[in-house]
Amino acid sequence: MDDDLITERRPVAFPQVFGYLRHITGGLPRHAALVDCLTEYCERHELALCGVFTERDSTVITRSPAFVGLLDALELPDAYGAVVPALSHLGPKGLGT
Repeated sequence: MDDDLITERRPVAFPQVFGYLRHITGGLPRHAALVDCLTEYCERHELALCGVFTERDSTVITRSPAFVGLLDALELPDAYGAVVPALSHLGPKGLGT
């Protein structure tokens, strides 16, 4: 692959991203399927998936250890962004209002 720009703002090749899952229900097969979904997305869009943070506790709405971990990872110098399978993984509706 060449080093073509994937964005007008940051000249990077295979930017490092981190996944975030809010996986409260379902077992390991469902979790694996969600991680596979993120992996496929990153491969299609030339992103390097460096890790996936998973929240499993339904009672944690604020100060989620997994979300705090994601934010810490995004502070790394080579971090480009985060990926989620759907916006619902960021929390229940109305959380930010």
